[in-house]
Amino acid sequence: MNKPNDGYPPLRVRRWPEDGAWPVVAENLLIAAVNSEKTPNRAAARRLVRHAIADILALHLSCPPADIRLISTPGQALRLDLAGTAIGLSVSHAPGLSLLAIHLTGPVGIDLMPSVTTPDWLAVIPRLAQDYLGPQVAAQLAALPLDEQAASFAAAWTRLEASLKCRGIGLNEWHTAPQEALHHCQSFPLCLPAGLIGSLALPAPKSASQNL
Repeated sequence: MNKPNDGYPPLRVRRWPEDGAWPVVAENLLIAAVNSEKTPNRAAARRLVRHAIADILALHLSCPPADIRLISTPGQALRLDLAGTAIGLSVSHAPGLSLLAIHLTGPVGIDLMPSVTTPDWLAVIPRLAQDYLGPQVAAQLAALPLDEQAASFAAAWTRLEASLKCRGIGLNEWHTAPQEALHHCQSFPLCLPAGLIGSLALPAPKSASQNL
């Protein structure tokens, strides 16, 4: 695939609250998975994730969870209600599991999706790839054996979505904005349970993005 997750090794995803507190990893990044109900209705999952974010940030900011206030606006990323903060937040949901990413020093994007292999889904992958991932990725997917296309599509799709979230851009059909989001972000695959694929995106170093 075209620069699949930029060639980085998969990032570990901690379970919350099972794994408890953990040190901030490289890039001042915290990634956690929260179990949720296996239902397309995301209301309960959103509540669980917001509680998890409050608990985790409270540990790292040394304050009570009640002091962590989040701003949720439809169509926009979840934000921390704290003046002058550079902390970036991103969440993604799939039935049974939600992911959250906290970047203590800037924007972040995270995305998650099941790797579906039903005939109906495999039949729509070529059109979705052409419309949203671009002709180059669509051609690369079409050249793969059928049993590899679902996982490769999910990897490319979550990489795009994570990059768009990191850049604060909504999903649109393939054009300049998605390409620029990918060029200005570095993305990482995530270690997730079988059947789930996810990506995380951070702003690319300025020297790298300027050379693209």
